[in-house]
Amino acid sequence: MKLIQKLFCILCMNLAAVSHASTAVSNLVDPAKYVLRNEKQLIDLSNSLSLYNVAGLVGVSGMGKTELARIYAYKNQDKYDLVWFFDCNSDLAEQFVTLSKQINKSQLCGSNECDLSEETDKAKREVLSFLAPKSNWLLVFDNLHVNQNAKINDILDWAHNGHVMICSQDAKDLPNSVNLPYLSDEDSANLVDTILEEKNPQLVVELVQAFKGYPILIAQGAMFLNKNKHMTVAEYKKILARSDDKMHSHIEVVLKQLPHSAKRLLYKIAVLNNQSFSRKLLETISSDSDTLLKDLNYVTRFGLINLTSRHNDKQTFEMHDAVKAALLKTMGPKEAKNTVVAVIDCINELMPKGESQMYMVFDGDKTLKSNMEALLSNAQKYEANIYKNMELRKNLLSAYLGLFDYYNCQKMTDWLLENQDRFDSILASIMMSDKEKTIYSEYLAIVGTYSDYAKSDFITATKYLKKALDLVKESKNHRELTCNIYYDLAQVYVYGGDIKNTENILKIIDSIPSNNPKTDLEVWFTKAKLHLIRGNYIEAQYAIDKYFETSNYIPNDSIYKAPGYILQAEILNYMGEFQEAYNVSLKTYQQQKINIKGDHEMHSRILVQLAWSELGLGLKQEAFGHIKEALRIQENTDELIGDNIYANSYDVDLASAYVVHGNILSAMGSDTKTIMDSYGKARVIYYNRYYDNTFRVDDIKRFYLDAAQNLCRMSDDKEPMVKVMYTEFRDKLVEYWNEDQKTKEIVELEKKHNCRILPTRQAIFSSSLMVH
Repeated sequence: MKLIQKLFCILCMNLAAVSHASTAVSNLVDPAKYVLRNEKQLIDLSNSLSLYNVAGLVGVSGMGKTELARIYAYKNQDKYDLVWFFDCNSDLAEQFVTLSKQINKSQLCGSNECDLSEETDKAKREVLSFLAPKSNWLLVFDNLHVNQNAKINDILDWAHNGHVMICSQDAKDLPNSVNLPYLSDEDSANLVDTILEEKNPQLVVELVQAFKGYPILIAQGAMFLNKNKHMTVAEYKKILARSDDKMHSHIEVVLKQLPHSAKRLLYKIAVLNNQSFSRKLLETISSDSDTLLKDLNYVTRFGLINLTSRHNDKQTFEMHDAVKAALLKTMGPKEAKNTVVAVIDCINELMPKGESQMYMVFDGDKTLKSNMEALLSNAQKYEANIYKNMELRKNLLSAYLGLFDYYNCQKMTDWLLENQDRFDSILASIMMSDKEKTIYSEYLAIVGTYSDYAKSDFITATKYLKKALDLVKESKNHRELTCNIYYDLAQVYVYGGDIKNTENILKIIDSIPSNNPKTDLEVWFTKAKLHLIRGNYIEAQYAIDKYFETSNYIPNDSIYKAPGYILQAEILNYMGEFQEAYNVSLKTYQQQKINIKGDHEMHSRILVQLAWSELGLGLKQEAFGHIKEALRIQENTDELIGDNIYANSYDVDLASAYVVHGNILSAMGSDTKTIMDSYGKARVIYYNRYYDNTFRVDDIKRFYLDAAQNLCRMSDDKEPMVKVMYTEFRDKLVEYWNEDQKTKEIVELEKKHNCRILPTRQAIFSSSLMVH
């Protein structure tokens, strides 16, 4: 029996040499170098998965659940096309996004692209739906602690044909569980004997007695004694015997052998996501980059962290939960709090100011989001300096907004709203420093921008931008920030059709000295939109050209130019330059489908302009397909879910989509009620957003012109409300744009088709179709 176990231990040590190239999608990490586990438990695990498709691995922290799961995956990799490990300590929705991305570009999709959503609120559902009927896959949900199994209730209830493994410290509600007990003396002796470089039977016996069958401590202790030749086994055993928490005692012994910089590095890792952190992140948080290589050598040779990936020369590491827990206990709350603040300071230094640079930071380190999640959680737990916390969250909100990551934007926004009363109280008591006030102002401004751009909530946006402005506008030390907030406020006004306030703010911005080219860029964008809503197409085209001329510092493939391209296409469509608008829209859409997979409101905005240009080119079927897709995305991503999604919406992009939809349906001779429905929804949204500005913006004029012209041609339809709606739009055109050539053409058109049957607009106001 002993020979079999030794052979099995050697097998485990050499599993890392086995290639898993046959697995199409995998994030499998090599098992630890030193692993021993009874073959029976692997057989039990395999049988449970084969019979029931679901199996649990249960044991206290440090019993080897993760390693057994990894060994099983390696030994059985030829059975699976997909192997994916989830860390239940981190946001599972984000991890499903990562898996969705990997599936989309894998061989699992065959010749057709899967196009699974890469949005956090949909990726999980679509991945599970994709995998359910298939059989050759394994999902492992790891690192569940006591009373945490409810996190994956939906997975436990999920009907599928593949294999699911759950590694938890708690057996409650876990089906088909395989329990991992402490090692027998024989198994412990085999593991110690495998690790020790100098074979000594007596030493093995003494260590087995000291480690009490606890796998993580056996591996840690034996590796420590391998490398530390200055401590006898007797001395080591005596230290462990002083406490019931032998892992904590072991860590305290090891820390005394490390230089201060290596010890500090371990403390910092302990307040991050210990399951996955990058070399790049370690370089950022290290106290001294010159000593990092030596520090890594120290902590890896004692087995305190393990290298998990060298993929593309981007090293990633992990630290065992038991090691992390012992480090946090050694630190104590006060030292943990100071460590969190120190790491936050390092991360804030990492965050560059430019949006494109932020994109490169997050794109270059796939572990960064989960580590920020863990760091912010520990900032709350240890009550770290709230202003440091606020600054980091503000920087992250800016980065996430630039990445169009609205899921994480909302997390950062919710935190500020939850703490706003506290900040306002401090502000009122004049206890907030100038720097803290600046950070608070920046945070409020970004929340305002997010509220308008991503959620079309211009009321909330205006509220927070004005509040942010009041904090800094009187200070000469914050000219650039003041300028940026004024610009963001101008964006809210211009998209609300408030021409007067937009012009006033642009004058204020011009009066503030600034050498920031980003300000010029943003001003040109605002001017382009302002000219467009006033119907000055030539001036709008000039301004958007200046915008792109000024934006040369942004990489050509950057996602940050997408709003500029959408506005450029819209201007061209208004000008009737449909071929150019088509070229811009199509190229932008193709690029954004690469940058942002799945459904995203950004795609919808582009598709509206693409469909509009296709209609202008006579490509009716193509236009119809794209506008249907635009509306599907928009209606599915809008927070106002339901049949009356438009009733309380302020989203003029959605209104524009309905207008284009109505125009396309009209050109195709579609059902009259469907056409009127689209125009009616557009009218409600425009009124909600523009309100008193309704008759000052070109959007509305163009909408009334298109709708009136199409409705006039349908006036012989038996649907009586066609003439009611036509009369409403026609009368408003005559009232507000009487001199417009297109209005005159509508009047001539109605003579030809006998459209107008209602003598005044009064009858319209009694119609159920009117906006109240």
